Formats: sequence, C-alpha cells, structure tokens
Amino acid sequence: MAGMKCVCGNTMSTVVSPNETELIIFTQKEWEEITEGTKHGLNVFDIEPRQAVWRCRACSRLYFFEDNKVVKRYVLEE
Repeated sequence: MAGMKCVCGNTMSTVVSPNETELIIFTQKEWEEITEGTKHGLNVFDIEPRQAVWRCRACSRLYFFEDNKVVKRYVLEE
C-alpha cells in the first residue's frame, strides 16, 4: 500500500522512503529475538515488522494494517 486518505482528510503516503508516515514497530519479545539473531549473523535490516503501522502527520491517528487492510484505527483523546 503506497497511499491513503486519513479520516481527517490528510493524504498519507509511503511512496518516498524514508518517510514520516510508516512506523517500524516490534514487540519487546520480537526485538529480543532479533537482537539474539544478530549475534548469530542475522541482519536486522532483513527483518520485516509483523504489522504495518501508519501515523497521520495532521491528526496523529494510528492505522494498523494486516494484508494491506486497516484492521485498527486509534485517535488521541483530547
């Protein structure tokens, strides 16, 4: 997925890399597995996060994707 419109109307895109939209997030357990793997030759840059997460720069909503579909959306409380 390269772009979509946020609920607030802002257009988000990950066409340019690096970008300010896509977040790279690992759980603590995943990160421990990655750091252990690097001790045995694993390249940390070869690891893909299990979920894609995008942040809208206009309103800070977070979008969680699975199979290129939004499965969760969070908005900050005022």
